[in-house]
Amino acid sequence: MQKKSEPDVLKEESTNKRIKFVYVTRHFNHSGYLILKKLIEENLKPDAIVLEKKHSPYLNPVTRPFAIAWYYFKCWYYRCPPIKTLASEELLAKAESIPILKTKTMGDDMFVQALSNLQPDLIVLGGGWHELIPPVVFQLPKLGCINTHPSLLPEFRGTSITRWQRLFGVPESGVSVHYVNENFDTGSVIEQKKMPVSTDISPQELFRQLGNVAAEMIPSIIRRFSKEGHLPVIQVEHNVQYYRYFHRWKWDPEKLKIDFSASLKDIHFFICANTQESYQYLGPVCRINGTKYLIRESGLLNLLPSFPNNANIINTPVGKAFIKDKFLYIFRDNEESILEIRRIQKFDEHYPIRRSNTPDYFLGTAKTINIEEI
Repeated sequence: MQKKSEPDVLKEESTNKRIKFVYVTRHFNHSGYLILKKLIEENLKPDAIVLEKKHSPYLNPVTRPFAIAWYYFKCWYYRCPPIKTLASEELLAKAESIPILKTKTMGDDMFVQALSNLQPDLIVLGGGWHELIPPVVFQLPKLGCINTHPSLLPEFRGTSITRWQRLFGVPESGVSVHYVNENFDTGSVIEQKKMPVSTDISPQELFRQLGNVAAEMIPSIIRRFSKEGHLPVIQVEHNVQYYRYFHRWKWDPEKLKIDFSASLKDIHFFICANTQESYQYLGPVCRINGTKYLIRESGLLNLLPSFPNNANIINTPVGKAFIKDKFLYIFRDNEESILEIRRIQKFDEHYPIRRSNTPDYFLGTAKTINIEEI
C-alpha cells in the first residue's frame, strides 16, 4: 500500500475536521425541534444552543405533564385537532448534554461575550428568532450565520409565513437556507428545496412538513461548510407577486369577517390560513340563519358530491347551498370549486366555552339556509 504524503494527510485531516457551530431557535418551533433532532441523530450535535429566556409551564418538569394534559383536554372539548407544537428544544438539548445559552435579546453584552467565548465557526438558525440578528452576532463566526426560512425566497419574507402562503393558496412552497445579513430574509441563498402544497393543509401542518424538509437539508449543509468553508450562493427566481415583507398575522375581528364577494376557493384559503391551535380563540366569522358562527374547518371540492334527488338545494345570497352527510356545501354556477364547510362554532360572548360541531348539528334539516356576511 502506497504511503500518503504529508500534504495529503494534512488535506484529509482538514477535510474531515468538524466545524464548531451554535444552533439558534425559538421555543416549541416545528422546524427548530425537527432540525435539532436530526442533527443529533446524524452525530452533528451543536456546540451550544441559543434560546430566548422565558418561562413556560411546558418547560417545567413538574408542570409540563399537566400543561400537556390540559391542552389535549381543550382539544377534546372544542373538537379541534391537537396541532400545537409541544416538543421542547430545550429539554432535548438538556437530554443530550448540549450547553444552553439563554437571552432576552442578542444585543445583550453578556450574551455576545458568552457567544464569543465559544468561538463558533458558524451560527445556524433553525427555528427563527424573535428579533433581527444584530451585526455583532452574525459577523462573529468566520463562516457567517445562516438561517432556514419556510418559503422559496425572495417570496414571503417576514413572519407568520405559512399563514400568508395558505391565504394566497400557493401550490408550491419550500425551504431556503440563506446567509443572515442586516435585514430580515434578504441574505444570499445557499440552497433551496421545493415541495407541493395540498389544498386543505393547515398552516401548522405546512410548517411541520417544511420543517422535515429543512431537517434533511441542514446536516448536509453543515458538512459542506466543514469541507468547503464559506459556501457559494445561488441565483433564485420565483413569483414576483410575493417578493415583499409579510408582517405578523393579526387577529383583528374586523378582518376575520368572511368576504363572500371573493371566490369560494379564496374563502377556503382564508379559513385555512386562520386555523387556530385551540377553538377558544377567534376565527373567520359569518352569519347563518341569523346566528353568528366561527367557521373552523373547510374543504374544497372540484366536483359536486353525489346527493339524493330530493336534496334540498337552496339559493342564498352567497351561492347555492345544501346539507349532506353532516357538512354544508356552497357552490356557484360560474365557479368550478365547491366549498365544503366541515366544522363551525356558535359565536357570541360565550364562544370561548362553546364546543364546535358539524353544520348539521346546528342547522339540522333546515329548509332555509341563509348565509350572510357580518
